Formats: sequence, C-alpha cells, structure tokens
Amino acid sequence: ALLLAADTSTQALAVTEKIRQLVAAERWGQIAPDMQVTASGGIACSEELPLSARTPEHMMALADRRLYAAKRAGRDRVVHID
Repeated sequence: ALLLAADTSTQALAVTEKIRQLVAAERWGQIAPDMQVTASGGIACSEELPLSARTPEHMMALADRRLYAAKRAGRDRVVHID
C-alpha cells in the first residue's frame, strides 16, 4: 500500500503508473533466470467518497477493490475508476 499526497487522481495515476513501469523494466532475471515481475494497482481518492466515508478503512477497501479489478483484467495495470 502506498499513500500519496497527490492533488488529483490524475497525479496519483501518473505516479502509480510510473512505479508499475519501473517494476516491469527491472532486470529480475539477475535474481532468478527467466524471472519476470509485474505490478498491479488500485487507486482511491478521498474526494470520490462522501465525507462520512473518508476513513482509512473505506479508502483501503476502495483501493483493494480496484486492485483486484486490475488483476482480473489481466494484471500489470492500474485501475483508478470502477
């Protein structure tokens, strides 16, 4: 889990996408032959939720739901909207 102090979901998406790309570009084969690693992510922004639901638990639940949506969609991607 990452907590980003981004002003917009667009900024959060850009940072998370850059991390995903860096993970994919790393030479993991130096650790184990033919090893490939990818990253999937789910983004949740507090502004998406009503004030009463802007709790750490609600934010993590939304991000987690989107993470699993990324995995179901084929992995190695970031989901930031439902």
